[in-house]
Order: sequence, then structure tokens, then C-alpha cells
Amino acid sequence: MDFECPICSDDSHVFNSNETQLCMVADCGHVFHRKCVAQWQERGHTTCPSCRQHCNRVYDLYGAVSLPVKKKVQNDRPCKKCSLLHSALGNLRRCYVKLQSTLDTARAVLKEKEKSCSLKDWKIVHLKSVIQTYQLRLNVTTRIRKNS
Repeated sequence: MDFECPICSDDSHVFNSNETQLCMVADCGHVFHRKCVAQWQERGHTTCPSCRQHCNRVYDLYGAVSLPVKKKVQNDRPCKKCSLLHSALGNLRRCYVKLQSTLDTARAVLKEKEKSCSLKDWKIVHLKSVIQTYQLRLNVTTRIRKNS
């Protein structure tokens, strides 16, 4: 089985890779040389070198590729991982729908509040003009009384 490390672009035969031990980024499943990932992480990167997805863990694949028994066990893990990921994706979708509904409700409430504030602002402007008119009338009335 041939393998090309995306970091160093070195073609290796997986079964003869004692010096170039393989590892897998847990979150996305991309495979690299262990040495290449270690150098990548030493440079301060916390993402997968291939897809830039944030990675929490890196697993060594030493011996797992060449042993048929391990292959069978590993073949089960992706299925379990896929079902867990599908379940998590379903939960995230439900959460997204709830959040979208909450956002829509909040937007509707905000629109109503803005409409109400706009109406109140208009009333305030109107009442200020009424006060100004009455103030002018009061001033005129006061002058007339003083002159009389």
C-alpha cells in the first residue's frame, strides 16, 4: 500500500515505514508521517495540515496498517465514529433549527419594538411642538396682560 504524506510529499510504502511512522489526525482522519505532524505542531499549528480543521488529538498508526486483525478492528471504528458523527450532526441540526426559530422570534419582537419606539418618538416630537405652541400662546397672553 503506497502512501504520500501531504506535508513532505514523500512517497512511502506503508509496510516499510518504520522510520516514517504514520499517524492520523483524529478529528478529520487525514494521515501523515508522525515526524511531519510533530514539526507542524511545534510551529504552533493546531489544525490539520490538509483541511485546516481544528484537531484535538493525533493517533499513531504504527502496526495498525500491516496487521489484518487490526484492520478489521479499525474498520469497525469508523462505522461507530460515523454513527456518532451522524448523531452529533442530527443534534446540531436540531439545535440549529431551534436557534433559527429563536432568532426569527427575536427579530419579530425587535421589529415590533422598533415600530412601537418609532410611534412613540413621533408622539414625543408632536407633543414637543404642541408644548412649543402653548408656550408661545402663554408668552403672548402674558404680554397682553402686562400691557393692559
